[in-house]
Amino acid sequence: MIVLLLIIVVLIAAAIPFALRSFTWNHFTKAMEAEQYDEAEKTLKSRRYRTLFGEYEQNKNLIRLYLGLDRKAEVKEYTHKILNSTVSAKKKTAIADAVYYYFLDREDQPMCKELLDTLKSTKNVDEFEFDQVLYRVLIEKKSEDIEYIERLLQEEETTGSKKGLLQYLEGVQLLNAGRKQEGLKVLQQARKNLKGTPYYRKIKKIMQE
Repeated sequence: MIVLLLIIVVLIAAAIPFALRSFTWNHFTKAMEAEQYDEAEKTLKSRRYRTLFGEYEQNKNLIRLYLGLDRKAEVKEYTHKILNSTVSAKKKTAIADAVYYYFLDREDQPMCKELLDTLKSTKNVDEFEFDQVLYRVLIEKKSEDIEYIERLLQEEETTGSKKGLLQYLEGVQLLNAGRKQEGLKVLQQARKNLKGTPYYRKIKKIMQE
């Protein structure tokens, strides 16, 4: 009888954290679905959430929330918290990867440079080379990678938004190089493949200038 009671107690003790995690996560997701972002943020920043899910998961999901709300200062703050923490290099890379395009889009040079330093040690050579090209084209406004992008367009069977992004990078470089008519022609092609993305609006703005 005593053994049975002990088993029951252990099972109940094991079930309580699971139930609390489920309740807390459901509360967060329902707040997001209802667009109650203040409540969602409050849940994520709570001591209970950190205790149940851990500091890394807390900061990671806060970054996701702030990305969706376009709160740049908070995205930067919580990205730094993770990059300066003791979590594994793999986890740091995952976060750097997740926010790199966000800061490229906002032309935040210092932050992009910092993220590149993090990505350099863990990403494979080809992926990191592409990240560097993005930095040179979108941040430094250079045009030295036109042939590289053209080669990717020829070698890879790219379609849709992926092809559109490569065309966008080619067109921007042509503009950077003073080849306006060629650049605008390529950007017009890119625009067709980038409908529904932020780059579609960027191209529209460029073509109106």
